[in-house]
Amino acid sequence: MSGVGGQLGGRSVPKKFNRYSKKAGINPGIHFYSLRHTGVSWIIGQGVSPSGVLKIAGHSSAIVTQIYTHVEDRDFWAAVGAFDEAGGT
Repeated sequence: MSGVGGQLGGRSVPKKFNRYSKKAGINPGIHFYSLRHTGVSWIIGQGVSPSGVLKIAGHSSAIVTQIYTHVEDRDFWAAVGAFDEAGGT
């Protein structure tokens, strides 16, 4: 479908992202799916459950969600601290 306001599908969004980011001089190592990785990691950082993240991101399985998940160091150490406070060894 062409024109303004048409439905985007398939690879059209990533293609447009790549074209416009190149024009804007954005690091060519940044891809459309980099945004998905960041978004999923931010959502998890806000405490959303894995099943909630899966639904928000539209992933087909928890395995796909794990691929897109990157835990920030501060979140990792907060989890370790919570474990210590709970009396874990």
